[in-house]
Amino acid sequence: MTQQMAGMEKNITEGDQVWLSTKPLTLKGNTKLIPKWISPSKVMECLTGACHLHLPSTMCIHPVINLSFLKVFISPMKKDPPWRIKQGIIKTADEEGEVREILKHHKTKRCREYLVFWMDGDQTWELIHHLWNTPDVLKDYLHHYPYLSMPHWLCRAQPQGEDSVRNWDEGPYDRRIPLFL
Repeated sequence: MTQQMAGMEKNITEGDQVWLSTKPLTLKGNTKLIPKWISPSKVMECLTGACHLHLPSTMCIHPVINLSFLKVFISPMKKDPPWRIKQGIIKTADEEGEVREILKHHKTKRCREYLVFWMDGDQTWELIHHLWNTPDVLKDYLHHYPYLSMPHWLCRAQPQGEDSVRNWDEGPYDRRIPLFL
């Protein structure tokens, strides 16, 4: 630990568990409250000045990380009190929960967030692009709020011809309100 703090050579080898620094990552929330190190990850390959990590599928970053952003993970001992053990919980895509329903929404500085009620009982605020795998739940919610815009990946292509005029009660596929009636 003292060598790492002094900036000495890190003795990271293939198969080791390492912590990943959150400095180069863009994480949501107060920067003072987010963890400084996350995800004890396994080193798959050691390169010159970097390591190839086995990261969970939910982390959308490149797996080759510079050594300056890594720290060797020391597993907790049995005698350590529970409050001293600091391990982040990151779910893989298989462990990811299912959305039961979307409860409400609010606008932040530049984007809209949705309060999601998960099947396991948790409630979290999520961005709309985090809900791409639940199109039916999102369509049901947006149907009740016609002034909200539909994301491009959820819209269907409009048919041409006589059927191109859509009944507003049919579904929330085109949310644009005509300027002139």
